[in-house]
Amino acid sequence: MDFKHPYDITDGIIKIDGFSNLMDARKYVENVRAQPEGGFCPCCSQHVKNYRYSISRSMALALIALYHLNLRNNDTYISKENLFKNVISKSAFGGGSFASMTRWGLIESKVKDPKDETKGRTSGFWRVTERGKAFVRNELLVPKYVHSYNNEVFRYDDSEMVSILDALNGEVFDYQKMMSEAVPNPD
Repeated sequence: MDFKHPYDITDGIIKIDGFSNLMDARKYVENVRAQPEGGFCPCCSQHVKNYRYSISRSMALALIALYHLNLRNNDTYISKENLFKNVISKSAFGGGSFASMTRWGLIESKVKDPKDETKGRTSGFWRVTERGKAFVRNELLVPKYVHSYNNEVFRYDDSEMVSILDALNGEVFDYQKMMSEAVPNPD
């Protein structure tokens, strides 16, 4: 089956699936991506949608574990596998939610080696940023919601700010004990 582009070029004019020009198609995408269900781009057929993210309890637990591992290892990048061994809630890794903490600037990925031909978008090595450290130490509030489109943040909703304690809410635990617990060095 041949791929058919959703546009036609006639007399040097590009017509995109019923749109007379690229600006009309672009306006359509801006409108449809804001709909709760999103839609499809008439130019490339990609699903387009604005997404709203918040920091979950499992993400906060993973961030605290990474914080402790970074402290023990002189702020070096920690592999996801080594972090996995030390995280209480492994669900923070499902569906890319762990990596989504980059949207708040709480973690950063080691730059991927250009020679690395694996499929992953990142190197798989992470560390907590200075902003993330302040958040873990309960010294910083972050916007509860971050809005992104096409994997890029386009808005921080600062109408409601949250702390690490807010993110951890939902389970009875001792924050002071968790912050003082030693995390073993990775193998």
